Amino acid sequence: MFLWGVLWAILWAILWAGTGPVRAQTAPFDESRPQRPDDTVQGPERLSLSGSHRTRFQMLDGQFRPGFGDGDHSMAFVTLLRADVRLGKRFSLTAEIEDARQALADGSTPLETTNVNALALLQANLRYTADDLFGLGGRTRLTLGRQTLGIGRRRFVGRQVFRNTIQNFTGLDILWRGRGGRRVHGFYTLPVIIRPDAPERLLDNDIVFDRESLDLQFWGLALTDPTVSRHAHYELAVFGLHERDGAPDKAHRQTENRQLYTASLRLWRPHAGRHVDYELHGAVQFGEQRASDDPQDRRDLDHSAHYVHGEIGYSFGDGWQTRLMLQYDHASGDRDPEDGNSNRFDSLFGPRRPEFGPTGTYGAFNRSNITGPGIRLSIAPSRRLDGFVGYRAFWLDERRDEWGPADLQDRQGRSGTFLGHQIQGRLRWRPFPGNLMVETGFAHLVDGGFARRAPGATGFGDTTYLYTDVTFSF
Repeated sequence: MFLWGVLWAILWAILWAGTGPVRAQTAPFDESRPQRPDDTVQGPERLSLSGSHRTRFQMLDGQFRPGFGDGDHSMAFVTLLRADVRLGKRFSLTAEIEDARQALADGSTPLETTNVNALALLQANLRYTADDLFGLGGRTRLTLGRQTLGIGRRRFVGRQVFRNTIQNFTGLDILWRGRGGRRVHGFYTLPVIIRPDAPERLLDNDIVFDRESLDLQFWGLALTDPTVSRHAHYELAVFGLHERDGAPDKAHRQTENRQLYTASLRLWRPHAGRHVDYELHGAVQFGEQRASDDPQDRRDLDHSAHYVHGEIGYSFGDGWQTRLMLQYDHASGDRDPEDGNSNRFDSLFGPRRPEFGPTGTYGAFNRSNITGPGIRLSIAPSRRLDGFVGYRAFWLDERRDEWGPADLQDRQGRSGTFLGHQIQGRLRWRPFPGNLMVETGFAHLVDGGFARRAPGATGFGDTTYLYTDVTFSF
């Protein structure tokens, strides 16, 4: 009820904003900067409208997941509409609607809530901003209501960009910004559960309102300080996830009853100019969780896991902004499925596209039971054009644990650990920066021994994923 109260308050504020001062004139067209409705419509100064629509065509040839067809093609659409209302100097209201749908999919398409969420309330919040709050100096921002979140490089929580649906949260978010870029960021939220989740209902793009529940809680606190040294910025963060069986729609929702705590330290030097840059990000995770979401399996396991990301890059300082990067990721897996402990790292609500390749109907890798190096070359000849190509090799960290995205596991450990070679690339063209973007990309996976020998493996050979996006923003 509170959330809908906030939404009604925003709608009322939009109507109220319409009674305020009107912009004196529309802005002239300038193709060098993004065009917005505010530039062409003489609306009230307190109200700002924006949005975007993306159409994606994607094709998958060679399916690595058991139980689906050998290949697939589908279309994905996502539309975002947002309204911001300023209520004086310190308060503002935000409402954002998301509509994510699919077309051309069928029973052989691996559809999840990451692909479809038709007509969802993404944001409905009240924001308060103040300078020198409680004598702390700097600027403080408080956001209350339904919202999206992002911490650091978004490895554990962040707003998805490539994924068709966006994870949101309901609660309180506090951000303090001090001098020199110092930041303290804390939140306490209820992650929104995307509904429906049944594949047949996702195929039909059914509309069911998302809900949050006290049965799933997520909080975090992060301290960022880039002033220690120009060669070393750091970020300390801690996250807590508390989950139990239940459901916001009154139907019994089975979970793994996760009670997880994650502490991380990130050190980095930004890449700019002609020099070497780097990033080191490590995390430890502990707590407990159920052995599975099977209601007949009531075993509680002690949880202990870890994650490491490292990268080193060099920017050539040329007109194409060429950068070469070496990277490495290691996320622990479960050492022994029968020992009463859990060691598989849980990446919480972090997007995986930046390090592990495109998701969509592909999404072969994530931060769980994985290890492997990679190399990437990126260029940006102009503000209208950029791209990259990259290569990675992946192994399981623990041979008896699962390859999660493929739902494959050899509990005897006889199938090896090598998952395969992945080559990927992306090219983005912005004929009208900020308004129109065309993106095309690919991922090609050469299967490794585990993908051929694991019980239930498809023997798919290689997998190729191709996609093309057209995004219009306004």
